[in-house]
Amino acid sequence: MATGIRRRRAFVIAVALAIGGLAVPLFAAAQSTESPRRGGILLAAIGADAPGLDPHQEQTFATLQPVAPLYSTLLQIDPYSYPNVIGDVASEWKISPDGLLYTFKIRPGIRFHDGSSLTAADVKASYDKILFPPEGVRSIRRHHYSAVASVEAPDPSTVLFKLKFPSASLLINLASPWNVIFPKKYLDKDPNYFKNNVMGSGPFKFKSYTRGSTFEGERNPDYFVKDRPYLNGYKYFISTETSVRAAAVRSGRAHVEFRDLPMAEVEAITKQLGDKVVVQQTPFVIHFDIAMNNTVKPFTDIRVRKALNLGIDRYTGSKVLYALTGLRDVGAFTRPGTEWAMAPTELEQYPGFGRDAEKNRAEARRLLAEAGYPNGFKVVLKNRNIKLPYQDWAVY
Repeated sequence: MATGIRRRRAFVIAVALAIGGLAVPLFAAAQSTESPRRGGILLAAIGADAPGLDPHQEQTFATLQPVAPLYSTLLQIDPYSYPNVIGDVASEWKISPDGLLYTFKIRPGIRFHDGSSLTAADVKASYDKILFPPEGVRSIRRHHYSAVASVEAPDPSTVLFKLKFPSASLLINLASPWNVIFPKKYLDKDPNYFKNNVMGSGPFKFKSYTRGSTFEGERNPDYFVKDRPYLNGYKYFISTETSVRAAAVRSGRAHVEFRDLPMAEVEAITKQLGDKVVVQQTPFVIHFDIAMNNTVKPFTDIRVRKALNLGIDRYTGSKVLYALTGLRDVGAFTRPGTEWAMAPTELEQYPGFGRDAEKNRAEARRLLAEAGYPNGFKVVLKNRNIKLPYQDWAVY
């Protein structure tokens, strides 16, 4: 049931972590050698409602998983050859020798779900909203494009990205599934229109959304990739309760949980269903952190910030939290074990990453006393109201 959903981005959207971890989707077993079969509705369980439907303004799986199949992007990550970049609405592109001009050609014949044509003007309007958001419009990923001076659409099939300086990460950022293409005519009327509405050009069309219950998409018969998608549609069952989502998979009400379930639930499901399910473990590509507001006391003091880092025993956390949440690997900003990751010997020189927890805590107490907090202090930790993995991570 999980194969052949889209030629474009993989339907399993990996979410991330800082202390590390694995996503554990469960889905009906299928032979990899089988040819894709048409028809059917993919039933999935998801652990939260979308706070908003505009991917430009959100950063949660609860928005991306149900909404992304409704849209197209300029580029995409090749789902069969990560992390290679391939075109989506862009058929081809070229980069000037000095790295300051990117020229994209837009595929002809792409239509939004209301029947209107997708042109370079829509791509420009969508990226202008991300890069140069008007007042009252949030842009989560604006900082990813500091190199971009302007986006231009000299004709309906051409988009130009003009840069202030070369950017090695631009193509990867343009392939982000969050950077969906909206119709310009709706943005012109209200740049916040898509917080509560959907109009894309993706392989599925919006069907219905009942908060706290279900989100549905149906096959787009006019999708620009011939003979795709294979599915007739998809339906998410929404529940914040881990046990409810596990029970949905166990009973067959849901074919897949794309994120994670506690290992105890995974083991119970596999024990009950045997070879009727497949457990896929996928390394996450982002990280979970604790962010400190260093503009307010006591976090204006670097000694306090350093003490907090020293006080978190990440290595014990990886052992305790893995079975509960999937959080496992300890690392810096780049995923541990990958090409650009910091070596463990180097990482362990940073505050809080050394393996001697008692030594770290002793130094943390010394720093707090030196900063004027010999007995510590109370602070409010703001967290997402989602159990897996946020609440368990916060409790630890």
